Amino acid sequence: MKKLFLVLIILGSNIVTAQSLFSGKVETEEGLSIGNVLVINLKTNEKVNTDENGKFTISAKLQDEIRFVKKGYDRVSHVVKSADFQEEKCFRLQKSTVVIEEVVISRLKLTGNLAKDSKTLDKEDVNAKIQKSLGTETIEKQVRSISGSAGISFNMASLFAGKKKKEQKQRLEKYEQFQNNATWISERVDSEYFVSKGIPEVKVAEFIQFSLTQKPEVAGYIKTNNFPKIMTALDQLIPVYLKKIEKKTT
Repeated sequence: MKKLFLVLIILGSNIVTAQSLFSGKVETEEGLSIGNVLVINLKTNEKVNTDENGKFTISAKLQDEIRFVKKGYDRVSHVVKSADFQEEKCFRLQKSTVVIEEVVISRLKLTGNLAKDSKTLDKEDVNAKIQKSLGTETIEKQVRSISGSAGISFNMASLFAGKKKKEQKQRLEKYEQFQNNATWISERVDSEYFVSKGIPEVKVAEFIQFSLTQKPEVAGYIKTNNFPKIMTALDQLIPVYLKKIEKKTT
């Protein structure tokens, strides 16, 4: 009798353990896996991201609400049921019907005429840190590239003002690479992730720029697609950046 009671306790503990982990897969309507989807347990506030195959595992209990968030897709919520612990559940995200058009400087055709090219861009003060890293410290006219979530500023005038063609090309290539790296991050890490860490949504693009200037090695991680190291570097800089913007507001 005691042995039977012990077996029942062990079985019961296994059931509880099994029901504490909720696994699944996220796909598009066409059945393609979606990586880096933010998966949130709204009851416990635990957050995980899907892997490159769209799979995830998160702690959950019955009646917990799980939300799936990915830029460019409609949000999906699911209330956990007992059947969800028996097999891997598949969730399909639908692309958002409202898409804000992006304007990327690298897609614009520059004529080399500063006066003409500058008219197509908004003016903005350039962050000294970014100027230094790009080698564009001469301040004459600042122009901004407006990209969906990158929003990187640079000094257009210094690219064309009395420099040798080789130097002009190197500076432009350096800027374009900086912009591409920022875009790479913003396309793969949903802004909701940074917001969940305390960064205001309007400051996400600025934080990505800040990270690339503070940790140049991130560019190498991007080149090799080393996503775990990229996320580690970004997570390390989040408290540093939050202190920085906190000082500005006080």
